[in-house]
Amino acid sequence: MSSRELSENAAAVRVPGVDLSHLTDKQRTYAELVATGVERDRAADLAGYAPGSGALVTIETNSKVQAAVAALTAARLQSAAPAALALIERFVRDEQLAPKIRLDAAKDLLNRGGYLPPRQVDAAIGGKSQNEMSSDELRAFVDQAEKTLAERARPVGNAALAPQPGGQPTEFLD
Repeated sequence: MSSRELSENAAAVRVPGVDLSHLTDKQRTYAELVATGVERDRAADLAGYAPGSGALVTIETNSKVQAAVAALTAARLQSAAPAALALIERFVRDEQLAPKIRLDAAKDLLNRGGYLPPRQVDAAIGGKSQNEMSSDELRAFVDQAEKTLAERARPVGNAALAPQPGGQPTEFLD
């Protein structure tokens, strides 16, 4: 990548509202290049970091640089979203495309819009559905589920107020 292409890439990703003033010139250039899709090793080299110097590890663990990459990438995604939506809509409406492509595009469009297909809940327990279980089997299942949930529970807030194992649930209120 030439220096002209480098500056064009970097300029293309500069986004109003994304403050990069807290970064050094090298860090800013690296973040801008990574956000445009340049491989991290290449971006470090183009930003002026010496190859094999361990600079890539240092810059990869710098939270300010990683936050800048994330902010720039999010800004690019937000900017490209309308074009991506238009493309998916065009696929959905294009009757010349294969039905499978149109169906996949329609599903993707619905999913992106938050319209997720209903998920079937697996109601079978021990090979039986809940309506086939006896009352005793249902009670045993509920007891086991409550025990599992209780084992997963973690106290929040003041641990001194949390009920102790084997104690009464309201014992700490007395």
